[in-house]
Amino acid sequence: MKRIVSFKDYILKSPICHLFPRRLVIETTSKCNLRCKMCLRTLAMKRPGKNMSLKTFKNIIKQGKGKLEFISLQGYGEPLLNPKIFTMIKIAENHGIRTGISTNATILNKENSYKLIEAGLSHLTFAFDGAAKKTYEAIRRGAKYEIVAKNIKNFLKIKNKLNSNIFVVVQCIYMAETANEIARFKKQWKKKGVNALRIRQITQGISDYEKKIKENFLNRHKVPCYWLWTEPTILDDGTVIPCCQDVNADVALGNINQKNLLNIWNSPKMQALRRAHREGRRNQISICKNCNMYQPGLLLAFGASLFNVFTVNKIIPRVESFISSFRYR
Repeated sequence: MKRIVSFKDYILKSPICHLFPRRLVIETTSKCNLRCKMCLRTLAMKRPGKNMSLKTFKNIIKQGKGKLEFISLQGYGEPLLNPKIFTMIKIAENHGIRTGISTNATILNKENSYKLIEAGLSHLTFAFDGAAKKTYEAIRRGAKYEIVAKNIKNFLKIKNKLNSNIFVVVQCIYMAETANEIARFKKQWKKKGVNALRIRQITQGISDYEKKIKENFLNRHKVPCYWLWTEPTILDDGTVIPCCQDVNADVALGNINQKNLLNIWNSPKMQALRRAHREGRRNQISICKNCNMYQPGLLLAFGASLFNVFTVNKIIPRVESFISSFRYR
């Protein structure tokens, strides 16, 4: 089974991945209408915001046809700000590649709601941090609590009306402001049409409380990063980076418009990065030394290799929320 080959590459910490990735993060736009306090776009991004061209996107799909299982169509921007997003979703889904987006839902009006469903989107995450207006608006700077909540509820009504099978997740990041609102958040969004609630750990905390969470995580996890073997990210201009945490492409590997993705994914620079992790030298890598991205255990990683990525993506929110109930006490 091809999926087992990918798991074998990770478990053996091979510098080379022998198969085309099963999943990708594709930054369909780096434009955003919010200034969220925990987002690397707000904290560190130096790149100008721009939309990915349809030409670049089609090139990715052409290379991944028959090999890709799932693509996340977001990066450091709000996907709905790219007017081509609906076309991109339809192109991928028509090629047998499941699609997902994470949206702040600020511009998810009824028209866009219908368009997402009609395009065939498979997986939709609503990023809604906080159970109270004051909390939410302090985190999601530029958004209005009542408007976004209404947009999400209207989408759910349309989903239920059309009997759509789109998998919907409502997500809250666990941070200093939301720590005491998780139970309330879960109660608020236990609604028809919501398939899962996700409580996600913060990856770029700035408060003392969040820094402590990160420090504890880093002290516990010294293993090579799972994502360096499984999920490359492609930025708006086609630049391939090792993972979604490289906001300014400090470790640019190549461009999808100039080289094949598998060759880029196994470039000398990427092989050196994997070796550094394998040899316990992650602290020497700027984008890795302070990262606390969630790392699945070997059992979870093996289990994930047995299933289609879309199936795994339906399980992950529930697993993370379950783990968070123990981790964040």
